[in-house]
Amino acid sequence: MQQPLRGMHTQASACHQRLMWRACPWWLQDLANKHCSELGMQTVPSLNIAYTAEQGYVTADVAKAQNLTTLSLSGTKFRQMLRG
Repeated sequence: MQQPLRGMHTQASACHQRLMWRACPWWLQDLANKHCSELGMQTVPSLNIAYTAEQGYVTADVAKAQNLTTLSLSGTKFRQMLRG
């Protein structure tokens, strides 16, 4: 008897892994933190940065804690501005 489920499972796992890299950006950071000592490396945290009207660029935590006005630019608006 053939084992089509095994092949399908492998394909599904490979697809899940590809999606995981794209869908969960912090996953790789967590993986590096978990294995950094055995790899002989030191990780640096990746902070979420926001642009505020009051102070310019600050971390998102600071913007929220100080109740600053965050400004954002959509990808569409950005492309329109680039085109002039």
